[in-house]
Amino acid sequence: MPAKTWTILDVSENKYLDSGDHAEIFTLPGADGLAVEKYTKRGGLSDGVDIVGLSNGEISIRVLPTRGMSVWDMHQQGQRIGWQSPVRGPVHPKFVPISEPSGLGWLDGFDELLARCGLESNGAPEFGDDGKLKYPLHGRIGNKPAHQVEVTIDSDSREITVTGVVEETRFHFLKLRMTTTVKTKAGEMGFRIRDEIENLSGSPAEMQMLYHVNFGEPLLDGGSRFVAPLKTVVPRNDHAASGIATWDSYAA
Repeated sequence: MPAKTWTILDVSENKYLDSGDHAEIFTLPGADGLAVEKYTKRGGLSDGVDIVGLSNGEISIRVLPTRGMSVWDMHQQGQRIGWQSPVRGPVHPKFVPISEPSGLGWLDGFDELLARCGLESNGAPEFGDDGKLKYPLHGRIGNKPAHQVEVTIDSDSREITVTGVVEETRFHFLKLRMTTTVKTKAGEMGFRIRDEIENLSGSPAEMQMLYHVNFGEPLLDGGSRFVAPLKTVVPRNDHAASGIATWDSYAA
């Protein structure tokens, strides 16, 4: 059977899958073990947050279209993989004061396993010569809801895909579109992400991205190592430079 795609939301077509008080479950004959779940949180700071869960028979991943397509967490055999934030999330962006004068409003909504920081800026808050906030902590993309989301189950490749489109635009300023794809295969012990950034303007534009990945138990303990095919590693400040010799290992 060929792959099947479902539209979760498409603002331009006025389409939105309202799951009400019950989760919508999507499966496909011939793709045993693969399933997609969509539901919406109600009440508190999570009110209105859409969640798309991908299950491949071994793990499940929860993606947040309402929060810039962040990955909330992952579960494997009943074990949650993420971290325990003091923030009771996932928090709807309407409750995150990104532009508060301190520049630290981003922290009011942060509890994801993987959050993107960008696209105009991604680091610490920056202030102008007048002392007013110029760029908030970690940028805005992580608190921009997607305006188009689709999920696909492919029985031939035994793969689940969720694709979301998020834009960070301002009239007379930045006009960037991020199309993100999250994929996982049947039995795979993880997931893969591909982000494509498009400049919608007729003028050149700059962008930057920080992937804020946060792990807690049971993944990290003394002796854990970070492994990636990196060409160059550069410390961001003097504090980081002091530990550059052991950048890829974790203390107890």
